[in-house]
Amino acid sequence: MAGQERTTRRGQTSPRRLPAEVLLDDVSQVTDVPTEFKNIVYSGSDIKPTDAYPRGTRAIQLQDSAVQSWFLQTFGRNQRRITCECERSDEPSMVQALHLSNGDTLNGKLATADNRLTKWLASGMTDEQILQEVYLTCLARLPSPADQNGILTELRQATTPEDRRSALEDILWAILSSREFLLNNRLFFHHLHPKKQAITSSRRRSIAPSPPPFPPFTLGFSIFRSPQMQLC
Repeated sequence: MAGQERTTRRGQTSPRRLPAEVLLDDVSQVTDVPTEFKNIVYSGSDIKPTDAYPRGTRAIQLQDSAVQSWFLQTFGRNQRRITCECERSDEPSMVQALHLSNGDTLNGKLATADNRLTKWLASGMTDEQILQEVYLTCLARLPSPADQNGILTELRQATTPEDRRSALEDILWAILSSREFLLNNRLFFHHLHPKKQAITSSRRRSIAPSPPPFPPFTLGFSIFRSPQMQLC
């Protein structure tokens, strides 16, 4: 009874979206494309270049909230106008959904010529091997049989290298914009699915269990980029 009560209480834990800086760093790490911070926004909307943050600087290392970043601004970065963490916002919004769908953060990193996807394709791996790498790198788990079968069916329709890359970019985009990636849900998933997969790779996010079949990323869905996002 006590164990059942404990599980029930933990099962009511509400997943929360990752902080803006952590989320941007996660996207940069998964795609292997660092975010560049080149400008400072001053009062009066005056924008000046800065060389204080070399390429490879992580968003969590930024010392100034005035560093220009539309992604951080959109996802509720603390503006540091007052000395209170309450200034940070973790509320979902349509602007966030549109930025994930049409903005240059995800789309630009996925289209970069020397990103992680390019290296996977150049290695000669099969579609199934690349798909496993995508899931392990993004979600620290292997794809479910339903997801794997559905995605591989889509990939087999690619008749040229360009079509194959475009399909894989869409798959990566779908995962990076899914709730499983966007939310800090490890405790929630752990008590719903206690079986863990042992993943030993320093470049993967963490050791995590297989999650429940959340609606945003189960294959009966369109994996191709669209403005229909589920952030809440």
